[in-house]
Amino acid sequence: MLSSYFTVDSIANRAVVPNIYFKDYKHFEYFVPSINEQEEIEKVFKNIDNLLNLYELKLQKIEMIKKSLLDKMFV
Repeated sequence: MLSSYFTVDSIANRAVVPNIYFKDYKHFEYFVPSINEQEEIEKVFKNIDNLLNLYELKLQKIEMIKKSLLDKMFV
């Protein structure tokens, strides 16, 4: 019984998400794009966001049309 406890305990420890301590961050190398590249990335995300907003508006309009048509059908 005691040996099975240690087996479960060792498996459980490996299943835990590992931590990275703040002191270890100084050993990492980070890639940071240039300002121009960051601005280009920002433009791409803004365009995606604008498209999503447009599609959301279109969807709302279509839903309003659908509701209106259904109301007219069952009057």
